[in-house]
Amino acid sequence: MVNIFRILTSLLVLQYASWANAEEALLPGTVYSKTKLQLSAEQSGQLNFILDVGETFQKGDAIARIDNSYEQKQLVQLSIQQQNIKAKIAEHQQIIDGYESLLQSNSVSGEQRAQKHIDLLNSRHELNLIEQEIVRLTHILDKKTINAPYPGVVLQRDVKTFEVVQAGDTLVTVFDPRALYVLVHVPHHLYRTLDLQQAGVAEENSQLQLAFDYLVPEVDVRSSTVEVSFKVTGIGVLLGQALQIKIPKKL
Repeated sequence: MVNIFRILTSLLVLQYASWANAEEALLPGTVYSKTKLQLSAEQSGQLNFILDVGETFQKGDAIARIDNSYEQKQLVQLSIQQQNIKAKIAEHQQIIDGYESLLQSNSVSGEQRAQKHIDLLNSRHELNLIEQEIVRLTHILDKKTINAPYPGVVLQRDVKTFEVVQAGDTLVTVFDPRALYVLVHVPHHLYRTLDLQQAGVAEENSQLQLAFDYLVPEVDVRSSTVEVSFKVTGIGVLLGQALQIKIPKKL
């Protein structure tokens, strides 16, 4: 055990010495996404459509759709009922307006006019119930289509077309490939000496560019490092990809 401890200590001292003498630090980084998002079903039913892994989409595009044929049929019927009730209300109102002159000539009684007014109120109440149901079904229809919150690509699919899903079930995981970052753990004794604004990718002929994103100065006690993030742009970068990051010392 003592020998192993001495070996590890010697390696650590050598590593610190190499960093101290080098003009830049070479550190491993991992590409990650801040936009990685799981999309879940908000209604239960059978899936009629869902994008596959690797398929791209634009903001607002349908990513998945749950069968809504029942709600569509109900809305058609309710729309017909709505128009019929509106016609009946107009008829009641026309009759009531005509009763004003008939009352003066005693052609109709006040009771007849009062009854027609009750019929009008009942029809208006029925119309209100129908319109509430239309709003409810329209809301369900909207929730049965899962739309993209941003342009991106499907990273993972958890269900298949024609499967029955329940509200809350995860359907897909998506992310925006245009917004990728590199996470680097920098030894805590080094980060104050490094110019984080000038970090780059160490691979030769790399077309990738880095821009400083954030620094978490709290030291991770297990690794004795601090967390640094860089936004990465360029062609060919992949989610989860390992990159060698070079960070020059401050002048």
